[in-house]
Amino acid sequence: MNLKPKQYAQALYEALKDKDEKQIRNIIDNFARVLVNNQDTTKKSKIIEKFNDIWNQENNITEARVITSVNVDKDILEALNSYISQKTQANKVKIENQLNKDMLGGVIIRYEDKIIDASLKSRVKELKNKLIK
Repeated sequence: MNLKPKQYAQALYEALKDKDEKQIRNIIDNFARVLVNNQDTTKKSKIIEKFNDIWNQENNITEARVITSVNVDKDILEALNSYISQKTQANKVKIENQLNKDMLGGVIIRYEDKIIDASLKSRVKELKNKLIK
């Protein structure tokens, strides 16, 4: 049987729903055996990714990535959390601060299918385009 990662992820999510810790461990052990038996262990990264997507959707969680050249302080992360939560109506927002030392400054925010590019590079590009017109 050739299952796609999303099918595995959905089956795992359904199996784990409303289970206690001991049951979860047994289900995951059995799930790993199924992957080995089906020779689908190479799909594990995709399965985890799809499982995470399903989990977030079912629990109304939004994941966001904040890309900056320096670490963002706690107050700014809380403000971003509040903003994204308001925009997405999510119960919870998980924010990852990704450092990009090549950025000159500013911030790029990614969540759901949206990108807010407030980087210095994009601002300079916008200014250049306005000056050329």
